[in-house]
Formats: sequence, structure tokens, C-alpha cells
Amino acid sequence: MKSKRIVCVLMVFILTAGMWGCKGKNEKENVTASAPTISSTEKYEINLYYYDNADWAYFNAALESFNKDYPNITVNLKYTDASNYIEKLVNNNNDNVADVYVLQSKDIEKAYLAGIARVNSEGIYSEKGVFPQRALDDSTYKDKLLGYPLYFNTQVMLYNNTFGLGIPTTFDELKEMSNNIEVSEGKVLENILTWNLDDMRLNYLFMGGSADIAGKYGDDKNKFSISSQAVNDNLTYFKELTRFYNITRTNVTADTVTASFAAGRTIFALVNSDDIKNISSSISANQETAFEYKIENVPDISKGNKTAALSDTTVLMVNPYSKNPAVASLVAKYMSYDAAELIYENIGSFSARKMKDVHGVDCSAVYSMYEASDVRIKLMDVGDFYVKLDIAFHNICDDGDIAAITASLQDYITKQFK
Repeated sequence: MKSKRIVCVLMVFILTAGMWGCKGKNEKENVTASAPTISSTEKYEINLYYYDNADWAYFNAALESFNKDYPNITVNLKYTDASNYIEKLVNNNNDNVADVYVLQSKDIEKAYLAGIARVNSEGIYSEKGVFPQRALDDSTYKDKLLGYPLYFNTQVMLYNNTFGLGIPTTFDELKEMSNNIEVSEGKVLENILTWNLDDMRLNYLFMGGSADIAGKYGDDKNKFSISSQAVNDNLTYFKELTRFYNITRTNVTADTVTASFAAGRTIFALVNSDDIKNISSSISANQETAFEYKIENVPDISKGNKTAALSDTTVLMVNPYSKNPAVASLVAKYMSYDAAELIYENIGSFSARKMKDVHGVDCSAVYSMYEASDVRIKLMDVGDFYVKLDIAFHNICDDGDIAAITASLQDYITKQFK
């Protein structure tokens, strides 16, 4: 088996064409037979690899309860930096094999073609309402559920309701409301609406509802539509909205958005869900200015013209070369499902397993935005697409020709898949 893996490594990570050849050779490693019974007395040892230090606190906390439930299973947490991460996992053998490992869903194709992705056949993931469909789609490649969804990042709108403005359903409605704001004595209003223009994901909200990027699972080369008239019209609206609210890359940063909202001087802020915990802590820290806020869906552009977030999902994967794949699957399922309530407090991200509220805060809008969001591209051929998209947003903000910018992106995609 070890020699077989070495051949795969050479093919996958030295020759691009070899990666596709390796897929066929390892296809049998990406299916799951009926799981054998796990003994309650036999001793097992599993390695769980991660690359983000922020994950350690969660896994460590989750293992406290796991060790009580499964005292015969030892889980070793093993950190390795993100550089050439999958290559390192493929090369780990014997006692260092990566039985379970953390992965960004966008990298699932690479892991699958490298032969280190085992199908997830745990029943809980097919039960309706436990995990958002987006979490399952992000964990799927070529119609195979591979990942165990762990946590995600999406985009939402924070609302400071002390100004009594009400919650708009469209940005058109918000613009109308903005003309009739009255600020009571003693209050300071810096922004009606703001967001960080240097964050591609927040800008993406305005094209997400009209673009089609790699289909349902992010792995379809035949589904790329990013230069349609609808996309161009929405990006024009995006640029006009930044002008209307005086949002620029020079006067607004991630820090100023957080500081202004936390101080109660902003009514609406578009933010990543990963930022909510820090913002909430900042609000609570200053009792003199603390206020009530709500997490809301991002408004649509206009009636019938939707926005859509661009979510990132972090998953756990089981390696078919695990010393004991059945036990590895149990560990992945436990971390993804059984201990999910510990994710937010330890990582600051929302668990992929649905929660009604987190620490008393209604987070239904977070899951609503996630459920309706667009999937990240999993195709390795266009791995730098989002870098190019980020540049495109910058050019649009600098008054670049929108039709020419999106046509250039579409042309790039077309050439990559020839």
C-alpha cells in the first residue's frame, strides 16, 4: 500500500496530467464499504491533522467529552502548517498517517484526486434539517459526499436598532429610508450603511444572485456565467451604492467598520459571520455605549433581484489509508456533529450543524444566508479566480469599465478549460 501511495504522490504533485491519471488508480479508495463494528474494549489510536492554530482550542475541548464517551480511543492532535498541506498528508505513513484531517471545502478536488478522500456514509448527514444543504453541497465532489462539515463563514448584515430605522428587505428600500433619518439628541451617527470594500466576499454579495460559478457543487466546468447583462447591471448598482454612502477603500477598513458599529455609530454593517463574536464582545465591553443589535439577512438589491453570499466551509476528511477508517469516521462525525455546540465559543465561527441561537443571540439569519449562498469553486484549474475577482472589484470601484472587466473574467475562465 505504501508503494502505491508513493506512486500517487509523484503523479499528483509533480505532473499535472498525472493527477488525473492517479484518480483512476485510486478510485476504489474513495468508496466506503459497510463499516465494521468498533469494539468498546480494543484500543485504537487516531491522528487528527489541522493547519489553523485557532482549531486547536475546539478540538481540545471536544476531546474532553469524547474521551469520556470513548475511553478506548486515543486521538492525537497534530499540527502542520498550511504550506503544501495536502502533499504532506499524502506523504505521512505508518504511525504518522493522517487518519482524519481538516480541509477547506474548496480543496476537496485536490484531496480526492490525491486518493486521500473517503466517502462519508454516516447516516446523520442524510437526515433532514440537521445540516444546511449548503454544508452538504460544499462537502460533495462529483456527487460523492466526502467531507464532514465542521464550520463556515458567510456574510450577514448587523443592525443597530436604537436608531429605530427598521429593517429593509432591499437596498432600494434602504436608500429611500436613508432620506428620512432623524438622529435624536445625544446620539452620533457616522454611517447608515458601511462595509469593507477590500473584502472580496462582501463585494461578492452584489453579483452572487446573478452569476453562475461552477454550478451547485462548485465542480462543473460547464457552468460559468459571469459577464451577463444581469451581472453587469448589479455591479453597476454596487458601484453606485458605494458612492451613495461614501464608502471607499481609503476611508473604510475592516477595523473602522467594527469600531464604528461596536460604538453604536453605524446603523447597518455588512460583515462576515466570523467577525460577529469579536464585534459582540466589543459592544459588551463598553457598558456606557452598549446597545442591542440584531443579525439580519443581507437585503436584496431590489424586488426580485437577489443578493447572495459567498460562503467558505471547513470540513473534516477521512483518509482511506487510515489505520482504522471506521474509527476515523467516528471521530470525524463526533467533531462535526456531537460536539458542535463548542465550536462558536472556541473558534468564533458558526458550526455547520444548525443551531437556533448561540450564547442567547438569534443566529437564524446566519444560517439563512449560508443556506442561500454560493459555493466556492473546487476546480484546481481556476484556483486563482477569486484573486482576479478581487482585483476586478477594485477596478470597478476605481471607475473601470464594468462590461470589459467581466468579459475579461469570462475569457479567462474559457481559456482555462480549453
